[in-house]
Formats: sequence, structure tokens, C-alpha cells
Amino acid sequence: MAVRSHRRAQQFGVRQWLALGAASAGVSAALLGFALTGPQVGVAAADSSSAASSASSHASTDRSARADARKAARAERHRSTGDSAGRTPKAQEAPKDDTPKAGAKADTSKDDEDQPSARRRSAATPVEAAVPVKTVSTLAAPDSPAPADASPPKPSHEERVAQVIAAMSASAQAWIDGRPVSDARKQHLEKVWNEVRRTLLNQAPTVTPVQVGGVIDGPVTGTLNGQDPDGDRIVYRVAKRPENGTVHLNKDGTYTYTPGAGFNGVDTFTVKAADPGLHVNVIDWFQPAATRAVALVNHDAIKFDFQYTTGAEYWTPDRRAALQDAANALAAYFRVTAPVVLSYDIEGVDNSSVTWLAGASSDLISEDPGYWATVIQNKMQGGGDSNGTKADGSIEWNFSYAWALGDTVDTGQYDFKSTAMHELMHSFGFSSETVAPGKNTQQVWSTFDSFLRAADGSTVIGDDLRWPTSANPYLVGGDGGLFFGGANAVAAYGGKLVPLFTPNPWKDGSSGSHLDENTFTGDDYQMMNPNSRGIGLVDPRTLGPIELGILMDIGYTVVPVPSNQPSFALVGGVV
Repeated sequence: MAVRSHRRAQQFGVRQWLALGAASAGVSAALLGFALTGPQVGVAAADSSSAASSASSHASTDRSARADARKAARAERHRSTGDSAGRTPKAQEAPKDDTPKAGAKADTSKDDEDQPSARRRSAATPVEAAVPVKTVSTLAAPDSPAPADASPPKPSHEERVAQVIAAMSASAQAWIDGRPVSDARKQHLEKVWNEVRRTLLNQAPTVTPVQVGGVIDGPVTGTLNGQDPDGDRIVYRVAKRPENGTVHLNKDGTYTYTPGAGFNGVDTFTVKAADPGLHVNVIDWFQPAATRAVALVNHDAIKFDFQYTTGAEYWTPDRRAALQDAANALAAYFRVTAPVVLSYDIEGVDNSSVTWLAGASSDLISEDPGYWATVIQNKMQGGGDSNGTKADGSIEWNFSYAWALGDTVDTGQYDFKSTAMHELMHSFGFSSETVAPGKNTQQVWSTFDSFLRAADGSTVIGDDLRWPTSANPYLVGGDGGLFFGGANAVAAYGGKLVPLFTPNPWKDGSSGSHLDENTFTGDDYQMMNPNSRGIGLVDPRTLGPIELGILMDIGYTVVPVPSNQPSFALVGGVV
């Protein structure tokens, strides 16, 4: 905010601006008479950082049968070693005569039964929704396979205000550019307009606390990430102290949180950001003088309880450590509002006669009609423990193939870390309950399924939670295949529906539960693609914006984690 003496010095210029005909250009009319419709800003709901609503567990005698079915499906999932990312993978020296030669391009027409899986095995695990979600339309087959652009989310009130001010500034600039006066005079008019805008259209700063360290271990540090649209200086204050620790704010907008005696892995504090001086906005009279944001602190808040059962002898100490490392790497993306312990039953085999590499799953929390979370997902999103003393999920691993446990993947090895993160993602709910065409008679779906769309943007599953037979071609790529239509994922993909993996023929446990490998190739290869880049190659070990968007759409609070850094949290919002 400019100091008051500076504004007095500019009063003559402001009067001059009005006298020069801003009103005739429509700028002053907009300035003094254009108001936004809709509610005025008080405090936003972002102050509540609680996750998805609680869902009660609906145990069913069919659950074990469904789990067995999923396990059987996993045994049939095969990851091709073909050049799905436009690269030629190196084949593994597997005990099969027909294993592709090193450096040779795999024969994609060959039955996958003849090849070892070169990617982690997808788990046909269900997903979340505490309350069944109604779909909005029945399927209409598109005329073109080209996916439609999804409708953008409605802007917030603050965003609408900013858009109006930006339009007014553009109008003012256009008026100035059209004046038959000297360049020096135009520069003066621009300065006058900027002063008018900062005086009468002043916007409050925004603040989004960013935790940059200590999510898994180490000191908890972060930045408040304050920004002022008018370029004014921002002053930060702690509006509400953390309950189980202390926080120190620095003048540069960084902070350090120190856990106290009662810290259990999760805490919050509220920060207030203000720009000193007079605050007037004639199109948003009731905006607060300061904005608030809740900073969510997670420090070792997500723990894993791995119970090694059948084949525990195959899980050597270094392999167990590698699994824990992969789990921690994945957990760094997630934020929880209460500490959680995720329990998994871990099995190991050494069987080269099968072509699967690994699998992970977690049951749905209900067998009633609707869209549901997995047990893991429900717990992560604040819904509590849905299955009591039973394990929340399961992991199976085949050690008959060579695994690279570290950062380097040598020739003939598979990437353990990427595979483990991929599989855990399925247990977290990145998966569809769809099955082969003609067999989708169920009314029980995952949260992921509630976002399935046709290429034209229409919802696939009916209002009655039935799969229409007219949608069967989409399952095997017909009319463009299936797409994910969640708002966050669509925004991350440039406003377009996100294409899913729908090969022909259908692949149990893989189709519908991965991103499309023909779309996301090369440098755009995704962790949740169905196939590996190839044996001897490092697969993606980080989640991209689209994958994070999908996780947000199915109910998670997630943050980007840049490579080679502990974490980079984008937490909180204007309140």
C-alpha cells in the first residue's frame, strides 16, 4: 500500500485523470458502478483442512470372495516389454526361451503370456465416496473419438474480482494507448491509473503456507508464500498458535515449526497476512483487511505397518528397507489431518513360471450400491478404520526376477522403487472396478469410477449405478475409449479429459485403471502408465500434475514433491 503522503501528492493527477475523459471510455463507470453479483468475501471455507467425510464400514460376506477375485485377476495381469514409450527396452535374462533379446523391440502382437511383466501389476482395487455419488447423464456415443474439453471449474469470488480489475486495467490501458498525446504524457497517465487502482481497487494479499521440509523426518520448515496483487509490502502474524508445538515466523515469510511434548505427527497453525495502509475496493466493499490461512503440519504422520506373512523369507532386510523407502517416498505427497498407521499383509514368492511381478490391493469399505473408498483411502481421508483388526491392504511380490533396490537400474533388472510406489497407488484408490465388456453387472464402484467419462464428456455409469451396454465399446478403446473427468486432473491436463488405458482386447486388472500409454510417452511418461519403459531403465519415481490431480479428485489432500528434495507442500488456503 503506498504511503498516505504519496497519495496526497497524486491527488492532482487523479483529478486530472477523471478530467481527461476516463468516464467517456467506460473506465470510471466501471470503477464506480460495476459490482460483482454473488456473495461478498468474508472468510473462505479453506480454514477447514479436514479431509473427506467419514464413511462407516459395511462389512460383507462377499468381501473375501471379491478379494480372491482380485487376486486371481492380478495373476492374469501382464505388463508388456514392448516399446510403449517409444523406446526399445532391454529384455531380462529370464528362464524362458522366447524372452526378447537384449536391445530388440518386443513383438507386441505376441501373447503377453509369453513374456514376464515389465511393469508393476495393477491392482483392481476400489476407491472412495462416503455417500454414493449420482451421475449426471446417460451415455451418448460421440461422433468423433477426439475427447471434448471439460467444463472449467467456476472461479471463486476473489478470482472474479481479480478478473474484473484486470479487465478494467486492460480497458484503461487501451484508452491511454489511443490518446493523441506524447509518450511522456501516456506514461504519466499510466502512473495515474495505477494509483487509482491501488487506491480504490486495492486487493488483499493471499497466503498459502508451503511446508518445504520435515514431512517424513528432519526439521519442519516452510514458507508462507504470500503474494499481494498490488505489490504492497506484506506483514505476517500468527492468528492461532499450534496446539502441540511452536512456530516462528520470519520477516521474509519463512517459518520454522518445532514439535512439542504432545505432538503426534499432525498440527496446525493459522497465519494472517495484511498489507499496511488504507484498504478500499469499490467493487468488493466487504473484503477483509487481512487474509488468513491454515498451515497443516505433517511430520512422520503416515506410518506403514508391514506384516510379512507367506514367503517372508524372500523379503530380505535390504528388500524390506527398499519397500519402506518407496512407501515413505509416496507418503511425502499426502497430507492427513490425523496421524494414521496403514497396515499391509506382505507376501513373497519366487516363481518364474508366472509372468506377474508385483501387486497391491485394498478392499472397498462397502459392498452396497454406490461409489466407495478403499480401506486405505478411507483411513487416509479421515474416515477411520473400516476393517478393525484386519490388514488395510496387501502386497504380493515375485522375486524370481532381478530387482534394482537402489537408484541405479542395471541391465536385466526391474525398478523396485517405481514398481512399489505404483502398486501402493492402486491400494490408495487409483483404480477402477470395471471389468471386461458384458460383465459389468455390479452397482458397486470406486470413487475413481465416478469420474469415468466418454470422449464427448458424458458420464458413463448411469444414475441407477448400472453400466449401460452401449458403453461396452469404450472399455476396449471404441470411440476414443474411457477418460477421467475430475476437475483437478482436467485442469492439470490443460482443460482436456484425461485418457485412460483401454486396449483391445481387455486386460484384467490393467484396463481402465491406468493412464493411456499411447498418450503419455517419452518425457511425458507417467508413473501410473500400465507398462514399464523397459528392463534396465529407471521408471518414473515421482507423481506428475495429472496424477496428483486425480488423487485430489478422489478426495486426497496432496502436494507436489520435486525430485531430490524431501517435500514441497502446498497446503492451506485463504480464509
